[in-house]
Order: sequence, then C-alpha cells, then structure tokens
Amino acid sequence: MSEHRRIEAILRLGAVPGYGPARTRLMMEQLAATESALEYLPEYEIVDLLELGLDASQAAAFLDYEPNDLADRLLDAGIHLVTMLDANAPRKLLSGPISPWFFVYGDVSALGNESIGFSGSRDASPEAIEATMQIAAAAVDRGWTVISGGARGIDTAAHQGALDRGGATAILLPQGILGWRSAEMPGDGELVIMSEFQPLDGWSSYRAMQRNKSIVHLSDRLVIPQAGVKGGTMNAAEYALKANHPTWVIDLGPEYEGNRLIARKGARILPWANDPTDLDMLVTAEDILRFGQQSLELPLPEST
Repeated sequence: MSEHRRIEAILRLGAVPGYGPARTRLMMEQLAATESALEYLPEYEIVDLLELGLDASQAAAFLDYEPNDLADRLLDAGIHLVTMLDANAPRKLLSGPISPWFFVYGDVSALGNESIGFSGSRDASPEAIEATMQIAAAAVDRGWTVISGGARGIDTAAHQGALDRGGATAILLPQGILGWRSAEMPGDGELVIMSEFQPLDGWSSYRAMQRNKSIVHLSDRLVIPQAGVKGGTMNAAEYALKANHPTWVIDLGPEYEGNRLIARKGARILPWANDPTDLDMLVTAEDILRFGQQSLELPLPEST
C-alpha cells in the first residue's frame, strides 16, 4: 500500500502545471526536513499543499487529479518508484538539475556503481557500432554500469555490449515507461529501464533532450562514439561540456565531422584502433583529471 501511495503522489504532481523537477526536488527536501513521507502526500489538505509551496491553482490540480488504475498498472508490470528520499537511491539522484524521482523496472542499485554514459547517432557507422560495443564490454570488465538512451544505433550498441559481457546497463527513456516497447536485447547481463516522465507520456523532442541531460548527470563520464554536426548528440555533448562533465569523443578518423566538431568544442579525445586498453585513460577520476588537463586536439579545419 505504501508503494501504491508513493506512486500516486508522483502521478498527482505530474498533473500540476508548472511543477517540474526543480520544484519537485525542493518539495522532497521540505518533506525530508520535516520527516514527512511521500506516501502521505495524497492525504494532504489544500492548506498543507500551500505550505509546501504550491499555489491555489496547483493545489487544486493536485487534489482533483484521478490516477484511476495507473498505479496498479505500474506495480503489476513490476515497475517501482525510486526517489531521492529513498535509502537505496543512487547517489547522483540526491542532487543536481535532474528529476529527483524515476519509475524503474529492474534493480536500480546498478547505478551505485562507477558508470559510463553513451550518446551517439542513430544512424551510426559499423566502425562506431563496433567501437561502442567494445568500449561497453571493457567498461563492464572494470565493474562499470553502462548508461544510454535505448535508441537504435549507438545507444543499442552500448546496451548490447554490456549485456553480452554479463554486465549491468540502464536505459533512460525519453517517454513514459508504460509506453515503451523494447527491442530484443539478448545477453546474460542486467537490464534496468528508467523513466523520469509520467507513465503514459509519449516521445517528444523536449523529453529526449531532458533524457540526455539525465544520462550526463547519472554517469561518471560520457563517451560519444559518433555524432552529426547537428542534433541531439551534439546538444548532449555541448550540455555536458558546459557542465564540466568528463566528456570524451572517439577518434574514428577525419571523415567523422561531428566528432571533430565536438573535439573542437573541448571534449577529450579517445584514440581508438579496436583496442579496449585505450579505455585505461578513463579508469579513475585521477585519470580523468590528468587527461582533461592535457591539450589533446585533432587536426581540425578552421571555423567558417
């Protein structure tokens, strides 16, 4: 019953206009400060909601929303709620500009491991796909969790590379968790599905961009195997670099113009010649800092 009511609280908050991740995080911090539990939120009166920072129209929207059987559907599908208030919450969920809660299918403890995020083209080359799978496998050998977005191309290669090696990989969805239809990903590893959106939300460009930000903040480092000169991967790279997140782009050759542009914007270069030992430079935070201080540059053309 407790989990059902926690989920109902999040569903109701999703119906509140103008109530995004930042305000939800602030509310959860207030609940923690007063030792209140999220599961009691659906029982609050309007005056209690006003004290938590909702205005009158937002409080009315919270109280008027009817989740019907949505919480039951989530629980019946084996989906649970993880929030920053939980003792087992991944450390990166406790702070930062991402959602303080996720709907999760699978064991979220995998996100407590050292991790590596992948962002890349849907229409990736065979070379980029192969590099991605090898890097993901090498990361698993080091005990890292692989995080990506579940799309075709680079994302799927990263997840599959981890599963083939028997490792853990997390798919962050750009839509609601009940609306996603998974592609078959065979392997002996551990697959975790996560969504920070309301369960029936469809795909949108906004949600895809928000999902990419979450991949950045939930990972310890971001690797970009292949990017176009425009699009979601380039946006993710720019966001990660602006946030001073350890960001690496694979050097697959001069014909990969998007990769060259990301390197020009400040990403560190990961040399690649089908040799997983190249990943050694990413093994520890000390290595990240050491390589991040080096001036590693590809022979890039001048801007036009």
